[in-house]
Amino acid sequence: MYRGYAQNKFISKYKKVWIGILIPSIGFALQHIVLAVSLQGALVYGVAFFFWGIVSGIIYLKQKRLLPLIICHFIVNLAFGILPLVFMVVG
Repeated sequence: MYRGYAQNKFISKYKKVWIGILIPSIGFALQHIVLAVSLQGALVYGVAFFFWGIVSGIIYLKQKRLLPLIICHFIVNLAFGILPLVFMVVG
C-alpha cells in the first residue's frame, strides 16, 4: 500500500521524489506506533519505522519491485514479533 500505491501517487502528484517517500513513511510509522506498549516504546517505534519507511521507499524507487520488501517485512515480523512472544510464553 505505502510503496506500490501511495509512493507512486505522491511522486506523480507533487513531482518530487522526496515527498513521495516522506509522506508514506510517516503513515507507515504512525500505523506501527499502535503496537507499542508504552509511550517510550511508541517513540522508538515511530522513529524506527519512519526510518525503515524511508529506506524501503528508496529501495522500491531503485528496484521497482515489492518482493524484496515483502520478504524483509516477513523476516522483521518474525524476528521482532513472533520470536519474542514465543520466548515470553516459554519462559
